Amino acid sequence: MNNDWHKYGSIYNRMSRKLVKESSELSDRFIQRLSGVRENPQALNTLRELDQALASRTALEYFGEGKYTSVGIDGSMDYDERLETLLFYVSASAYSAPFVVSGDGVKVNVKEISRSVGLSSYATVPLWLEDLSDVFMNQEAAETEYDFHTSIEKIPFALMTMAEIWTALNSARTRGVRLIFMDRPLYGTYTSALKDLRVILRSGFSTLTKIRTQYGSPSVLDMSIASIMGPGFYIPKRQPYQNYSLLSLLISRGSLSKSFILDELAVSNEDAARFFKWVSKKDAESGGELLDISDASSLKVKDSVTGYWKRVISASEYVARKAFETDEHPLQVSDNSWLTIYEINAVNVFLLFELVWESLKNRILLVGITKDTSASDFTRSAIQFSQSAGIIKGPYLPSFRNDRGFLTVLAAVNAEKLKTPWRTISYDSSFASMNGNPDITPVLSAARKYISREKFFVKSYFQLRTFVTDPQMRSPVFVYDRPFMTKYDLDFVKGTAAKSRSGIVNLEIFFEGEGINKIDNLILYLLLNLDNPEVMEAYGHNQLLYMADKQVKHEIKMAKNALKGIADLQLGAVARKERIFSISRRFRDLRAESEMLREKKAGRESK
Repeated sequence: MNNDWHKYGSIYNRMSRKLVKESSELSDRFIQRLSGVRENPQALNTLRELDQALASRTALEYFGEGKYTSVGIDGSMDYDERLETLLFYVSASAYSAPFVVSGDGVKVNVKEISRSVGLSSYATVPLWLEDLSDVFMNQEAAETEYDFHTSIEKIPFALMTMAEIWTALNSARTRGVRLIFMDRPLYGTYTSALKDLRVILRSGFSTLTKIRTQYGSPSVLDMSIASIMGPGFYIPKRQPYQNYSLLSLLISRGSLSKSFILDELAVSNEDAARFFKWVSKKDAESGGELLDISDASSLKVKDSVTGYWKRVISASEYVARKAFETDEHPLQVSDNSWLTIYEINAVNVFLLFELVWESLKNRILLVGITKDTSASDFTRSAIQFSQSAGIIKGPYLPSFRNDRGFLTVLAAVNAEKLKTPWRTISYDSSFASMNGNPDITPVLSAARKYISREKFFVKSYFQLRTFVTDPQMRSPVFVYDRPFMTKYDLDFVKGTAAKSRSGIVNLEIFFEGEGINKIDNLILYLLLNLDNPEVMEAYGHNQLLYMADKQVKHEIKMAKNALKGIADLQLGAVARKERIFSISRRFRDLRAESEMLREKKAGRESK
């Protein structure tokens, strides 16, 4: 026994000494980074304080005078395992508050917030473990428990994402709603789901093509076109998007001649030839669904191609309605075919496109808010671009590589100079796919292979509140993003070169830089009006999203407790009848329950 104490004591002493040494080194590095921020406050030039008078005028211009509704949406998920069965629970809750726009500005009473029951979305999805291979497109099952649960969680997460987007889309179609907050990043949701959509497009097959709508069934070709063009979004005229940019023009015009592409669009002969070859290949892969006429000098699309979006979005809405508005199994379509996790996320891409389109069309301000993020695009590329634009003078490299950490420290050490609320200059979401180096030309380069599409989403960090007792103590730094809005953002679009896998490309990139973007200034004003300094959890955040978060977690907890009991009654009866108790519960759960009973018994005996 003494030998054991001596052995373990030596180990603990060594670990303690090592921890003290490493903690001291970490502290020294943090102090150095802190000093770097304090000694060089030039980054303050990239921050903007609220111009309330301008925000009031912009609100009147954008919304018009009147009383409107703001909505906040959050989602939650959970799952259980019972008798080789998985039970998924997903829910998205919406809370709304009226706001009044007048010559005096915007007024919101957070005490008038109420739950919008009719807009909420929820679903319970049962699934046999043996059917997982269908949902994951026959990929090999995970061997370890960690990998298993990581894979399993993708299903409820994708369904929760769908529930949130579907709730937001229904909100956008509700009369009087002009402001929608989502507790998720719009750009991050898009890029994550797009990866799964591309898996389907590479496979050349999708169960979504079996869904019949009033406009016909969507084809893989329809989904391919919709994955980039959506309902009609701007597409960059550079690689790797140039072919889709020309295809968009071909579909809108019906036909294109090679001479028009060369002369009127000033496309090089090499790029024009590449486009003709690409379109012909796409037509062949789709079985001739794309082109009506194709020769060396001209192209003409089939009339049916123009309805690609109606077919795709109708099928996507069918999946969402089936999941959240019917009693049918949401992952099965006709002839018992399964929707895979990739198709669920494909639907999420298309629903998000439709949500953005509806918000732009109906002048609804759509804002995605992220509480926790490890993003580094502001310090990694936006600040470097700021130097090339002259906003920051001379060479400057942030000592922090995490945006939230850097901005939190920057605001704290410059508390006397920087008042809340403030935000960073707004910038194009495509900065997330780039690195910046002001010492080389071009300044920007692709972080991986290609630079993501510009003029699609706009991003900004913000901080709303300062503690009265200590100006250095502030609410957390959060980030929001929103769709690109041509009327308000086009003047801030800058042409710049960047390096990518396809060589030097010319970007038309949004960057606020000098001046004030009226929409982002308005968003900061609305965020300030919709936080609740009286509630610590909502301090500097958003009361609508705080209420939705509390509600949706409560709903999931209640649903899980109630529905788990129902499942146990149904499946437990089978287990008792067939005497297969060992597979009705996980071994880990059985062992934990046995240990708990043993401890209770030991406790009673000790008394």
